[in-house]
Amino acid sequence: MSSKTSKDLEGFDVIVDPVSTNPPPVKDGGLRAWCTLIGATLTLTCTFGYVNAFGVYQDLYTREHAASASRISWIGGTQLFLLIGMGIVAGKLLDLGYFRQTTFVGSVIFTFSLFMLSLAHPDQFYQIFLSQGLGMGIGSGLLYVPVMAIQAHHWNKTPPSGHGDCHLSKSCAGSAIGGIFFPIMLDQLFHGETGYAWGVRASAFIVLALLALANVLMTTDPAMSAYQKPKPDIKGFLRDGPYILLILGYERSSHSCMMMLTVVPTRQVTSVSHGRVLSLYEFLYSTSRSGAKISLDFYLQLFAILHGVNPTFSFYTLAIMNGSSIPGRILPNIFANRLGGFNLLISSCVACSALIFALYGVDATGGTTAFAILYGFFSGAWLSLLSPAVASLSQDQGEIGVRLGLAFFLASPGALVGAPINGYLLGETFDWSKTILFSAIIILGGTALLLLARMLLARRKGTPFV
Repeated sequence: MSSKTSKDLEGFDVIVDPVSTNPPPVKDGGLRAWCTLIGATLTLTCTFGYVNAFGVYQDLYTREHAASASRISWIGGTQLFLLIGMGIVAGKLLDLGYFRQTTFVGSVIFTFSLFMLSLAHPDQFYQIFLSQGLGMGIGSGLLYVPVMAIQAHHWNKTPPSGHGDCHLSKSCAGSAIGGIFFPIMLDQLFHGETGYAWGVRASAFIVLALLALANVLMTTDPAMSAYQKPKPDIKGFLRDGPYILLILGYERSSHSCMMMLTVVPTRQVTSVSHGRVLSLYEFLYSTSRSGAKISLDFYLQLFAILHGVNPTFSFYTLAIMNGSSIPGRILPNIFANRLGGFNLLISSCVACSALIFALYGVDATGGTTAFAILYGFFSGAWLSLLSPAVASLSQDQGEIGVRLGLAFFLASPGALVGAPINGYLLGETFDWSKTILFSAIIILGGTALLLLARMLLARRKGTPFV
């Protein structure tokens, strides 16, 4: 078997085997690995975490600038759709060896669009849609999958589960950190002396600094970049039963389980609660100034007010949920090797569904707080276990990026339709029973698909710890 000399992306001569598809061994840990992990956490703080703050903008556009809430909600939906759907492009670029170029371009587009948003007039829909919906969506989409998949260059997989250590998903904690920090920061700036334009610029400068640091910290494994990767077998991926079932289960459960950034289309309607007539915009003002942004977070705050929770306290239900999701994103992954990542993923989905059913009996502050803590933990586990589950189905590290990107692309429609469906079921009379029942059943349906994927994978690997 003959070898040949080739040039890597930096112009150095490397010896590659033209027919070898086996990647070099991965060094587990080290300074470069930890720096890459920190950089990925900072990146997700700025991208997914900032997207979590869209509810602050939704409230500003609809309440103070009289924009159509249903129209504005498509900005957040488009932003999240591109963040997930662009993964198929970003994942392919990663597998081709263009990690640094992809993350740099994504960082520039995201930061530039954020600065352009500070110049956009909130009354002009096309300006905020181009900058916040398309620009920031494309920029974050070029960053999301690569910064997660690149962890496989530095952290080795260990049997029997194939999920390896929890480092592949520790970076997901960044989205929770950003989901706590940015909504509160933007709300205080927008409604204080700083105002909209400089409030956005202040957040843009923070994002610029963090993304610049992240680009410096994150590196690829030179050996992984040098070897000649086999061409991804997309048709083979689509014929992989556990992989397809995992995607379908993820897409189904993401309608209600994943924290989606599409705000419910709202109307100027009224509802009677505790003997008092309240407009929906009054609910938005009292409960959502911190960013009632995503499907369940929005409903939780509105649910809390309707069930007698102090409006001031309901302001912090979002922070409580995001805060409790941080240990949920880390702790279950520590046990993934022993218990199996798929097993824990399915367990977290069942827990989320059970907690949503429990909303029938939740009342007042104590129950709402307990729900926010528990749901934040298990939904955080669901989010963080997903990427390692997809990565565990890869034959080698060279196809992780494409597998992740394809999975997110095929599942991305859930980002557009989940919250609007729940909003339609909630209706003008706030009939919570339909929304709760629909959300819980959809998650159970997705869990059933994940369970089937787990059964096929266990049969393939010959072990129940998958």
